Amino acid sequence: MFQNVNNTISSLFCGCNCFRWPLRNRTGRYVRLKTLDTVTLNENQMGINCVLVKSGRRLCGSGIALANAPLLQEKSYFEIKIQTDGIWGVGISQEDINLDQVPLGEDEKSWVLRSDSRVYHKGDVLFSLKERVEEGDIISIAYDQVELSIFINGNSMSQSVNGIKGEMFPALYVLHKAFFIIPNCDTKL
Repeated sequence: MFQNVNNTISSLFCGCNCFRWPLRNRTGRYVRLKTLDTVTLNENQMGINCVLVKSGRRLCGSGIALANAPLLQEKSYFEIKIQTDGIWGVGISQEDINLDQVPLGEDEKSWVLRSDSRVYHKGDVLFSLKERVEEGDIISIAYDQVELSIFINGNSMSQSVNGIKGEMFPALYVLHKAFFIIPNCDTKL
């Protein structure tokens, strides 16, 4: 059973050098996944003032960019590194959003951690992180069916967002000198 789940998951979202999938087997150990296609930011799903470089692994400029593949609802995971501080957001969103209207998290279609270390949805603050997110930090987003969890530098923020439904995409936005990179992630879990 787990082999079939792993193949489906890795073929839909576990990208080579960009995304990892933390899936555990019945003993609680992580299951190694096969690396297939690369998941990157999508040049066809970004705001007109966004700039993608390094084959869709770096985002700068101004606006929103979505990944080229939706999150698999059973379990998904992705991470970004804040290369240069500024105004930014990272989270998940439905595909049919206005990619030039920042910040994310102002509507019913997106859930986002912003540079002020707060998580937003429908313009409301869902919760605030105890520590400030800074330049050089790695932000990880885990999505498990209807729950969104956030990790900073590998540490769980211990609060999550529940009740998310529908097809979701990794979503990032940048403004005012912010600069993200999607780090090289090996798939050894």
